[in-house]
Amino acid sequence: FAAAGFRYAQVSGFPATFTPTAEMLVALRVHSDVTSASELRVPNVDGTSMGTPNVLQRVHDMTRASQSSNLWSIPTDCPQRERRGWMGDAQASCDEAMQNFDMMSFYVEFLNKIRDDQLRYDENHPTDTGALADVVPYDGIGGNPGCPVWQVAYIVIPHTMWKHYGEDALPTLSKHYIGMVELMGWFNRHADPSDGLLVTSCYGDWMGFHPESGNSGTSGFTPQLSVTAFYHVLAAKQLAEIAEALGMHADSEKWAKQHAAGQAAYHARFYDASVGGYSPCVSTLKTSCHNTSARGSQTSNSMALALGAPPDAATAATVAKSLADDVKGFGNRVTTGVVGIAFVFAQLDRYNFGGVAVSTLINDAYPSLGHMAAQNMTTLCENWACTFHAAGGGSQNHIMLGGFDGWVASSIGGIDSFVNGSSGGWRHIAARVSPAAVAIIKTATYSKLTRFGETTFNWKWDGTKLVTEISVPIGSDLTLETPMALQLRSGAVVHLSTLGEGEWSLWADSAAQQVMPTGVLSVAGSSPTAAVTTTIGSGQYVFEAVYA
Repeated sequence: FAAAGFRYAQVSGFPATFTPTAEMLVALRVHSDVTSASELRVPNVDGTSMGTPNVLQRVHDMTRASQSSNLWSIPTDCPQRERRGWMGDAQASCDEAMQNFDMMSFYVEFLNKIRDDQLRYDENHPTDTGALADVVPYDGIGGNPGCPVWQVAYIVIPHTMWKHYGEDALPTLSKHYIGMVELMGWFNRHADPSDGLLVTSCYGDWMGFHPESGNSGTSGFTPQLSVTAFYHVLAAKQLAEIAEALGMHADSEKWAKQHAAGQAAYHARFYDASVGGYSPCVSTLKTSCHNTSARGSQTSNSMALALGAPPDAATAATVAKSLADDVKGFGNRVTTGVVGIAFVFAQLDRYNFGGVAVSTLINDAYPSLGHMAAQNMTTLCENWACTFHAAGGGSQNHIMLGGFDGWVASSIGGIDSFVNGSSGGWRHIAARVSPAAVAIIKTATYSKLTRFGETTFNWKWDGTKLVTEISVPIGSDLTLETPMALQLRSGAVVHLSTLGEGEWSLWADSAAQQVMPTGVLSVAGSSPTAAVTTTIGSGQYVFEAVYA
């Protein structure tokens, strides 16, 4: 059979006297057999520019709809047009996909297809093995070798599988480790020998805001070669953690060393100390920076922060402020493309600009995710300029801009899997609601089905108390961060007075209490995160944090 995505169906040829009804037509939502792995519900939050109702829930639901409708034995780019396995789309959205759906078996099969294509490439290029095409399975469309930002899916997806599926993913990681190493070998052979960075100029931050091209193509504000270099360095870190998970300690140390060298090289090549940011945009006769990105684009600075490229905390803080100032200066709207959208919210939040992140997420002015909701879209568009009746230079159902939703789940839903070389697969759960979300969103309920069972995280802010109900399955533990201070929408700041669980007091008078209830493993104040961290084992808990 054949199937395709569509928005309208036209039926013609009826007799003039016959009146059809909607009940005569049935449309089936069809996709690969992956089950939902999570559910997030947030309150009705209106868009801040156009008043779009329920904008946050809608952009999350649009992402889920785009993701599921682009699962057809391979992760496709769109269900109605090309329907190809573009690797850039796949890697940029894979964390969101695994957060929202059970993707284990799906990605096992996709990685097998990637390796098959790599082996075919090796047969035809025996002196330059390891590369991959832009599209898998390769059908002659796209580059071969492809853009490294697309090729890197062969490392990003396995690493994200380790994050979400832990030891269950190890057989797959072991099987494909040789292919990942071959790909990294290809990256390294084609890197600039002067600093070891791969600086191929290709797709870059694809479909970023760029009025001169109608937003169709690469970003006008972020250098393509900086995006390639970013993924080259990031892949070394991810490969180090994969090797460690597989017990290959010597390999892990080798990749970690390459990653550290790459961080330093990235900073040296792209940082501009005179503006306090990475790769500042400069207007020319051919293109304009549109009064943005003068201290580095949203994507440029988000990538650098995500990579850990700033060499010290002061430089990182400077870059984060440049990022936040740029987003605010652009009216809390985005200029990112497929790459930057997956990092900008998380990095703003990480460096205490969560208010900017949340305000940007619920803004519905063009260009923004909320603007898609304002156009009554039910899926994510390929182009920021799309409307309900016009694709705006792209399709009306593309998953590639969905990478932001991983941050929505972790920082508004409140939970994520901790991952490094020794832990993954929701064995250790990181629980943290963005303080800005507490003040602006006020409540959310989130459930996540992991390999250990269901974890639930429901929180509510009433103006003085933050109440969090948590369920942790056997086999997992959870570390909860409770902010020591909250800035309210009025601008007022309130401070944590007490933290309790049930009838037990855990934190009072700026100190942890000596006696803990069953299941609470530790309580401590953490100045780097300005939070009280509480680690708990399996069980059900109700925490109450009182602020004054």
